[in-house]
Amino acid sequence: MKNETMMTRCLNFTVKALQDIKNSLIDINKNLSNWRRGDPCTSNWTGVWCFNTAKEDGYLHVKELYDSKP
Repeated sequence: MKNETMMTRCLNFTVKALQDIKNSLIDINKNLSNWRRGDPCTSNWTGVWCFNTAKEDGYLHVKELYDSKP
């Protein structure tokens, strides 16, 4: 249970950090509109690349952010 709580906090921290980044940008075309809730890796947030294998904690982790425009 303690590990689960720690992982939930870590995920919430990641989501909050990404939402803070989003809020600092001007997103006129709403390209980041799916950056709302859930796990950025399993919810396929635009511009977020995640490792494709779970770490020892059982979760996927954000690898990098990218600009989806060519």
